[in-house]
Amino acid sequence: MSGSESFYLTVAIIVVPWLLSEFRRHRQQARHARATNSEPPLRRRWWLTIIVAVHSIWILYKLLVHPPLNIFTSLRVPLTTPAATLRKMLLSHSIPRVETLPQPVEELIMRLSSFDIRTLYIRSV
Repeated sequence: MSGSESFYLTVAIIVVPWLLSEFRRHRQQARHARATNSEPPLRRRWWLTIIVAVHSIWILYKLLVHPPLNIFTSLRVPLTTPAATLRKMLLSHSIPRVETLPQPVEELIMRLSSFDIRTLYIRSV
């Protein structure tokens, strides 16, 4: 199953039951408000819930459809490759040719000098 298919399946499994339960609850509250001649409940909670749901869907999309790249598999190098060699390989593969790497990549390479951090990086990517 590709990343986009798993994303759509996950969203459908999570969002469809939630939407059905929210619509059912909203209708019950509206009926209760009409029967008791009281004000309908505030819709603020509804909007906050939608914002949180959209944010969660965006995070799922970024993780499942566009996962972060793994430097070691992209460059086809073993996990034991020294940080200086990784830096040289990234500089040689950059288009257009640059003298230095962007600051976040430099920080990542600096952190990858520890083998423990490398194993954590591999597990999380």
